Amino acid sequence: MTNRLSCAVVLAFLFASPAAADICKLPRLAHADFVAQPDGTLLLPVSINGQTEYFTLGGGAHSFVYEDDADRLDFGHHHYDYDDGLYFGEDPVKVRRTADLIIGKVRWRALEFYPMHIPHPPGVVAIGSLGMNFLASSQMEVEINTGARSINFILAGACSRPPWALSGDGASLAPMNGDTSLPVLLDGRRFSGIFGTGTLTSSMDVQAFAQVFERLPESGLPRELDTLTIDETLIQHPVIQMFTYDDQKAREALAYVERRARALNPGFMGKPPVSHSSADGVVWLGLSELNRMRIYLMFGQHKVFVTPVPNAPNTGIAPPAPDPGPEVTEQSH
Repeated sequence: MTNRLSCAVVLAFLFASPAAADICKLPRLAHADFVAQPDGTLLLPVSINGQTEYFTLGGGAHSFVYEDDADRLDFGHHHYDYDDGLYFGEDPVKVRRTADLIIGKVRWRALEFYPMHIPHPPGVVAIGSLGMNFLASSQMEVEINTGARSINFILAGACSRPPWALSGDGASLAPMNGDTSLPVLLDGRRFSGIFGTGTLTSSMDVQAFAQVFERLPESGLPRELDTLTIDETLIQHPVIQMFTYDDQKAREALAYVERRARALNPGFMGKPPVSHSSADGVVWLGLSELNRMRIYLMFGQHKVFVTPVPNAPNTGIAPPAPDPGPEVTEQSH
């Protein structure tokens, strides 16, 4: 009886012990190191049409490129027969497409960019920004750790969660037209968070802040709040820069979107499919906050895990398996 009891205790211990089971390793398919600029912002180096170029990385829906850089790098032209409300120009919608965009052994074919019809500013290294259409179209899971200046592209479905996220189900992603925002709480009030590596400070529109908190902060001045919460990640004393986003150009752009939305959807009386940040309560998360968290995007499961860096050591990712050639991903519009 004693022997049987001892065996039962040992078996129970083995099944209950985390060390008894192998920790799920995330198989990495591609890796890149962010490059820090003199001002501290981070750029992502990629091979694009055979040449190394630099982009900011952001959580907005779409990618953008200066049109003169698109011409220099021989981006293709593509025309759509409809206006999706995101391009403020003549119909039909015009986008630029790469032949190849490569990181490590992963290749993105025909990645789409909206062209910026202004000259590339002197002294600016980045030729544009890579958005969620870049991250989601890879059909991989993506780990972003700006504190460690790294981004990893992981084979989808290998693990149910990243091994450093030990509790919680992860915050739910909210995809819309390819866009993905992080559910953010500022002092307990809900906003949509969009991240970007091209800015040091976090920011939001004065009017959006006033609508949620029912008080009007002074534009242009940073405001320290008590807490920023994403999923189970708690950041104390985030600093948010307040700005006013109601200039004439923004109003004209919003009026254009509303006009096109109603023209394309007769009888539609709801909120237009695209609007500027003051209508949605968007917080743009800069590196001051991003460097304190590790983000893991699982597009197939519509989840994102956000973990504080002290509780998320830069481990848990397996080295890439030998691969005879680049994996290919296709962009879908």
